[in-house]
Amino acid sequence: LLKQEQINVQKIVVGILSGKGKELMEVQGREVESPYFIPKLKAWFTESSFYPFIGGDALWRGSNTQKNLLPSINLVLPFTSPTFLIGASKEAIYNLSEIALENALDIMTAIENEYQLMHERSLTLNSLGQVLAIPRCPDLGKSMNYDFNAPPSVYIRNSLEHLRRLKPTFISR
Repeated sequence: LLKQEQINVQKIVVGILSGKGKELMEVQGREVESPYFIPKLKAWFTESSFYPFIGGDALWRGSNTQKNLLPSINLVLPFTSPTFLIGASKEAIYNLSEIALENALDIMTAIENEYQLMHERSLTLNSLGQVLAIPRCPDLGKSMNYDFNAPPSVYIRNSLEHLRRLKPTFISR
């Protein structure tokens, strides 16, 4: 587009530059500058996409969502296999998934506690839209439903328990 509009670019400035990005700019003969250089960056992702009810890749099943919760797939086990982590060991994928779910549980528990203090009632899936702009819910599959009167942390704990049952598949002792 820049060439098409005949715009002469003297220098490209980015926030974070990877080794691959630097190499690409050199091949194209472009000058690039950044405050942060990460030479061996293997993967880049948005951490919130790992967290149930907070983020994830939206999933459309052909019908409207219930209770304004957007069905999503979180990019960690046990929701999906994170195939974007090319070359990662099974153990590393398991560990990333477990830490992501533990973080999601800590975050959601803190949100639930604050909501309880402010509103003198529990945060439930039904009221999650009062806290998050676009609340999401992990897709459970067809004919599987949520209890909208339950707090989100219940489901995150269930996912963490499910993941831990799979641990022997990913970590050999």
